[in-house]
Amino acid sequence: MSTGLAACGGLTPGGSAGAPASSGPVSTELPTGSATLTIVSSENSGTTKALAEAFHTKHPNITVDFQYTGVDDYDKSLNLKLSSGSAPDLALLNKLGTTVRAGLVRSLDPYAQAYGWDAKYPSAELDQWRAADDGRQLGTGHLWAA
Repeated sequence: MSTGLAACGGLTPGGSAGAPASSGPVSTELPTGSATLTIVSSENSGTTKALAEAFHTKHPNITVDFQYTGVDDYDKSLNLKLSSGSAPDLALLNKLGTTVRAGLVRSLDPYAQAYGWDAKYPSAELDQWRAADDGRQLGTGHLWAA
């Protein structure tokens, strides 16, 4: 099973994420003031948590709030978390269809362009996270996770 990380909200100073709608032009600059990045995941090998800790060490002004939920409950509760008023900034996705169809995740197309992902990663890696806006046709359309 493949999993991907999806952008749900926006990195906001000291706060929670907003709706997954576009927040305007993509910037690759990190905030200079205090900010919190909320990540939800069912990954329990320690990799995501270690990456979050390493990111915070490199960028101490950004607190990483890593929230783990067991795999049995994660997929059942993810859409509720993503649609809440305190949705995470990033979420581990195990499935695309319902999250895309419900408008719960943000297209990563502008981020793929800003960071040059198409040149860095084989299309097979990214295409598995592409779907039409209705979430029904997979492998083509917008990039929803990476």
